[in-house]
Amino acid sequence: MNDELERRKEKIFSTVSTFFNKGKGTFEANEMSKSGFLKNFERGDVGYYLGLLIVLIVGFYIRTRNIVLLHGKYLLGLDPYFFLRYSRTIIETGGLPVIDYLRYAPAGYPTARFQTVSYMFAYSYKLLKSFLPSMSLTDWHIIYGPVVTIISFVVFFFLVKELFEDKRVALLSTAFLAVVPAYIYRTGAGFADHEGWALLFMFIAYYFFIVMWKAQTLKKGVIYSILSAIAAGLMIAAWGGGKYLSVSIALFLIFVFAILIISKKQGVFILTWLITYTLAWRYLRKDTFWMILTSKRSLDFAMLVFIIVTILIYLYLPQVKEWATKFKLPPQFIALLIASPLVFIPGQLIGTVSIQQVLKDFAGFGFSRFQTTVSESMSTFFFNTWWNQFGWSYLFIFLGSIYLFYVFVKDIGKWNYVVTAWFGVFHATLILSILSNNPKYVAFTNLFAYNYLYIIITILVGFGIIYLLISRDYRIFEINVNFRKIFGGKELYLLIIVWFSLAILLGKGSSRLLLMVAPPGAIVAGYFVVNAVRELAKHKKLIAVSVALLLFTLFILFTGAQQGYNANRFSGSGLPGQWEASMDWIRENTPEGSVIGHWWDYGYWTQTVGERASVGDGGNNMGWNHYLGREVMTGRNPDEYLSYMKTHTITHILYSNEEIGKYWAYSFIGSDESLDRASTIGVFSLATISEIRNGERLVYNGYWPTDNDIVFNQVVIPRQKGAIRGISIERIDGKLSAPTAHFFYNGQQYDAKINCVCSEDSCEEISDATAIPGCIKIIPVIQGPQQNNIGAIIWLSDKVSGGLFGELYIKNTEISYFNEVYHDNTPLAVYVTSNGASSIIGPTRIWEVTIPDYIEENEIYLERSEHG
Repeated sequence: MNDELERRKEKIFSTVSTFFNKGKGTFEANEMSKSGFLKNFERGDVGYYLGLLIVLIVGFYIRTRNIVLLHGKYLLGLDPYFFLRYSRTIIETGGLPVIDYLRYAPAGYPTARFQTVSYMFAYSYKLLKSFLPSMSLTDWHIIYGPVVTIISFVVFFFLVKELFEDKRVALLSTAFLAVVPAYIYRTGAGFADHEGWALLFMFIAYYFFIVMWKAQTLKKGVIYSILSAIAAGLMIAAWGGGKYLSVSIALFLIFVFAILIISKKQGVFILTWLITYTLAWRYLRKDTFWMILTSKRSLDFAMLVFIIVTILIYLYLPQVKEWATKFKLPPQFIALLIASPLVFIPGQLIGTVSIQQVLKDFAGFGFSRFQTTVSESMSTFFFNTWWNQFGWSYLFIFLGSIYLFYVFVKDIGKWNYVVTAWFGVFHATLILSILSNNPKYVAFTNLFAYNYLYIIITILVGFGIIYLLISRDYRIFEINVNFRKIFGGKELYLLIIVWFSLAILLGKGSSRLLLMVAPPGAIVAGYFVVNAVRELAKHKKLIAVSVALLLFTLFILFTGAQQGYNANRFSGSGLPGQWEASMDWIRENTPEGSVIGHWWDYGYWTQTVGERASVGDGGNNMGWNHYLGREVMTGRNPDEYLSYMKTHTITHILYSNEEIGKYWAYSFIGSDESLDRASTIGVFSLATISEIRNGERLVYNGYWPTDNDIVFNQVVIPRQKGAIRGISIERIDGKLSAPTAHFFYNGQQYDAKINCVCSEDSCEEISDATAIPGCIKIIPVIQGPQQNNIGAIIWLSDKVSGGLFGELYIKNTEISYFNEVYHDNTPLAVYVTSNGASSIIGPTRIWEVTIPDYIEENEIYLERSEHG
């Protein structure tokens, strides 16, 4: 029995050890024989490619579970409808107009920046149509995400394989990327936006950059450099986030130069890359060279120029080596010091280098009011967002990033553990700074949340000091010994470290960019697991631990796939129902040339489905949202909001129930410096009914923070310091009267009369000199077949009640020059689902606007606002 048990253990040990210690050195095998590819299969490589095929199938399966919800005609979100319209225009007319007048009426907007992706959608559809004649353009936009993503997974596999020369790491990293939830929604069926194309080009760019770096001949290196730069140019033409690839490459080159000294041959590769990238940027995005040079978003360009200038100084300024010996500093460090003012001071003056833009992009500082209200731009929190998107795989990501860094620096001797720990502190600081939006230990969390930037600066300074100390230990300044002996052959690991570090900075600042953490995160996670299991499998006593680690990894992959599957199969479009009906009505019942005024969110639906122009849309390219929120949504002065509408040639106004929940966002954006419009709409639910003489008293509970100083009966409740937590109404002989707001401030309750109460169709003013301004409207609560017509209250403060949305949509006030032409008859009510969740429902309503002749246009409404 014991012998049999030992044989089984030996078999397990042999299997695990063999699997995790074979397959390395594929490139050496390929170099030895022209038939290396076939030998790989003979040596068992076919198993890895079958594994990759399984990963691709699983990844595709997860991302297509929602197709049934799309019914062959709907897309996820709103942005995909923009590219659907553009690609349709290309197919129908052969190209795009120079100016798209359906956007940002009346100015329109140039199409140049969006042509690359639009043509890729159109031409890829034409190619597929030749093989699949029954495929429609919408079909392609529905399936595009999974198809392009699967292709990108193949590139990603070979990227990682080329980087580590290890198919196990490549396969496992691809598996992590295929199932991690953070990488599924924007790569799933129906999400036909630019990210899919951009991520594909990102992987291609990184792949050819790695191959370029390894190239043995100048000719091959230049070819690979050109291919990498073209892919990088395609990425930035497809998506503004493409600059993060070039920033990571620029930082990699700077760091590599600091520790390795880039050769003349590699200098040629880098120069070729920069020139090709600039040309690709110029011709694909239609930007002029001056625009590239002076754009505040061209920090990557400045950094690439910086490394070129640094290399030239190092190679052709003889004094560099003299100063290095004199001051006992690395010569490359001297070159970096000389190049810095030569590049970045002029860059600051002409605008290419902007500290404010850097803080906005990588630290989330300096956002406009608009950006702080957009959910995709909001800061993320580890336990509220990151853990949901990565789960236990983030444990491997964290450990993998530190382990990869250790492998990179392990040969520096006594400093390796110090500098690795320092990198671990850097990673941990970023996580601790976003630990939770409701932390248990507030003081500890706030220490990092409000000081993380200073901590990171301290860490970077620490890295610099350690760098100088190590250079003295190894006498780098004497030239005869350099860091190449320490880091040679591992410098590309630094590319992943830089890529990963930038990604977690991006993910910290914006929830939309969490998907950028997934690729480098998957790489470091796969690298950690493979190497950990390999090292454990070398020891018989630890074989059980290695098997447990493998099982835990499989568990993480399975749960990630399951979570992604469950999330995707419920990912349907928001268009069907009320929105589709309203867009169909607009298309069929408004004259061509009509302009629809509404909050920016729905612009792409209006343009693509409604086929009419809008003032705002999801691109938010014009900075018009301040006045859009101030006049169209919360306007109070007829001369002003009618002037805005005339300036923007608005013919119709559209409101929906979604504006109730979004009131804070657009009223905040539309406010002046004193936040004169900022408010929220309160919703209170019926709590108790008690009998009184000749009637009953209804009490509604809820919460609404004061939006202004409230003054009554010699009581002052400051703005945002108090709150209404209840509203009571008396109903006597069927008539509502005496609405009272119950304020709480400093632990005490204060009661104040409200001067307005609304029924379904009309509002009544309450004659009471002590009443506070504002209005309540009783609405029904609907749960299944049951409806309670007095189940809830909407509370409108004076800020809301007197605004255009409050008057037209909530109070049903008839206002001159606004004629309601569409109402889908959905009741304004609180809807409660079977599981107890509640939400506000309401009609989509459209008014035709007739603007009197005396109203004049105002050019200020066409100016860009600092508020977004």
